[in-house]
Amino acid sequence: MKYSQAFLLFFFITISIIISLSMTLGTAQTAYGYENIDAPEAKNLIDQNPSVFILDVRTSQEYQTGYISNAVNIHFVELEYQKDELPTDLNHSIIVY
Repeated sequence: MKYSQAFLLFFFITISIIISLSMTLGTAQTAYGYENIDAPEAKNLIDQNPSVFILDVRTSQEYQTGYISNAVNIHFVELEYQKDELPTDLNHSIIVY
């Protein structure tokens, strides 16, 4: 499925906002080795690493309007209850948007 440049730009801006908000609110911890990446870096990571785990934390309604291939949709409110669906390997690359 091909996506327009506008959709991809929106997607990666959303990733940056979520990461920025989580840092501001104190929920993200640098001890886990996260880093903010921009849209081109995220696309490059996905292209170069087919095993990257893509986590879509939007609502299912938002997810249905368009999503990245192979993304797993778990609304951020449900993460605590569905954490068994996340990779357990701490070295596994995960993109959250």
